[in-house]
Amino acid sequence: MGFVKILMADKPAPDPIVEEITVPSYTVGCEEWCSTVTDVEFMNTKVYNKAGTDGLSKDDFHTIYKLSTVTSIQGVTGTNNGGTLAAIVNGQQTETDLLRWCISPSLVWAQLTGTKTSVTFLATAIYTPVLPTEYPVVKINFTVTINKPAVLNIPATEKISNYWYSNTAVSPNPYIKHNVYVAPVGTTDPNLAVFVNNINQAFEQTATKANRYLASNMPNSAYEYYFLPNTTNTPQQPELNGVTGNNSRLVVSSDGKSLTYPGGTEVIATINNWVTGTGDILTINKASTEAKRLMNIAPENLKVRIGIRGKFCADLQNIQNITIDGKEYFDVVIVRPINAEPVENDGFVDGRSLGQPGTRLEVRDLIELSDWRHSSTNSSLFETSANYWYYWYYGVSSFSPNRFAHIPVSVDKANIKTNLNQTGTTQVLASLYPDLIINDPTTLGTYYLTYVNNSNVLNGTFNLYVPIKVTYTWGEITTIVTVPVNKTAGPAGVKRK
Repeated sequence: MGFVKILMADKPAPDPIVEEITVPSYTVGCEEWCSTVTDVEFMNTKVYNKAGTDGLSKDDFHTIYKLSTVTSIQGVTGTNNGGTLAAIVNGQQTETDLLRWCISPSLVWAQLTGTKTSVTFLATAIYTPVLPTEYPVVKINFTVTINKPAVLNIPATEKISNYWYSNTAVSPNPYIKHNVYVAPVGTTDPNLAVFVNNINQAFEQTATKANRYLASNMPNSAYEYYFLPNTTNTPQQPELNGVTGNNSRLVVSSDGKSLTYPGGTEVIATINNWVTGTGDILTINKASTEAKRLMNIAPENLKVRIGIRGKFCADLQNIQNITIDGKEYFDVVIVRPINAEPVENDGFVDGRSLGQPGTRLEVRDLIELSDWRHSSTNSSLFETSANYWYYWYYGVSSFSPNRFAHIPVSVDKANIKTNLNQTGTTQVLASLYPDLIINDPTTLGTYYLTYVNNSNVLNGTFNLYVPIKVTYTWGEITTIVTVPVNKTAGPAGVKRK
């Protein structure tokens, strides 16, 4: 069985009364927003007085009319999802019934995702008469636009300027550098040579090592550092020399807290959220072969790109990015712990008998070690007896060293190059000239490189470019040393006539 209810009207229904009200916009917070969206004058003049031919009293109006409400979010499918709209019945104080609209912060924050900065909510109060041919339908439409809070910006005054470096083409925004742990004099444990650095140290901090500005400006919320994701058309991780795949960038985890090597599972770096007394810690994974390789390509090859985001209400998903002196992110450059610099040398002299000067070079004399503080005043930091403990600390030697006596040094013989018979700056593998007899250290003594004449009298100097590897606690450093091979000369150094 079915029923149809039909109203047999004796005349057309009156035109509806429609009123539009724009509620002043506001910025979302962490508490529920409620607003009384009409006042006594509005209800009397715009509703009661217009409802009947001669107007209606409040009591007559609410006897004749029944209230229904609907809410929505502009651009979002569905109704009654824009908060609650209900009557406030308080005749003693207001002499009328008003309307109150409430919207929860979680409802707003759920819409303010990504780059969206505002959302518009809609609500309608519908007063339907019991006698539709005598009294018009009354509709009151409400609109309110709710804004996301302005982007929180850490001002330049909260950065410790001494720790920041000017932007470059490679690092478009100002950046900071992290160095390995500086050990007390005499420290010999290489396990202490780690990169476990509090990111907040580049900013003014609280007594608990938190970011002072964020701690004071977000008292009911939390902030965190994160690795910028490699998202199209947004800032990404920097391209790195020595990385393949994923557009030469390290891969960012879904939570933004770790970086892995492209195409693999090796974690390169992690960020641990703030802990009282410790701070926000950036760690480079010493167990990662790839992290070590990237670090040793060049003194400042390994870089990571970091942003800051804040959760403005502790119990809500309302994360927003925070800028740093107006910038979306900053870079952290990881400074390689030690450097192996090539040392100028006299090289070989063609035609000498093996064992004579100019026929044998000690590999240890072809490089000079220094740590990340290398400068013209401490380039021989490892060389003095008072500093021998650096060999242990950096894992360069497990023995009591006598200068380079026990340093794990090797020559990559297969990749020695030369400019023999080349023009300009061209270099080719020395193995293309098999009569060049270059012996690596394992042939004639542990730390010697030798060269033997090939039965042709040399009439012009050429160079050998020798890759020398030094192994230490953070992997291997390869340094290319230029070794000249001088014209043929006799035993006493007198050039052939």
